[in-house]
Amino acid sequence: MQKVDHAKEAQQNKFLKLKVIIDSLENNAKKLSNDVEVNSAASSFLDRAFNLIEDVRSDLKDLEYAPTTLRDYSKYIDLTIGNKIESIKEMLIKVERLIYTSS
Repeated sequence: MQKVDHAKEAQQNKFLKLKVIIDSLENNAKKLSNDVEVNSAASSFLDRAFNLIEDVRSDLKDLEYAPTTLRDYSKYIDLTIGNKIESIKEMLIKVERLIYTSS
């Protein structure tokens, strides 16, 4: 029973960590949105980043209520949520470059 509780706690910690990462990325995106102004390429990347942020939030919510076997499959989480988080990071870097090289 203790192993099960420990596994659940570890899984909750992983979800919490992912939520913190997503919150941080969203805050960064919001800051960048103030500087986008008329740069259409930066605006497009930023819109896609916000959409992916919402996708990750939805994925996390779905996984919280998914059967334990799916939640414990960390490779699945890394392939879906992890890849989306990396894409968001890359898009935000592109937005920063587009904003600050055009100004």
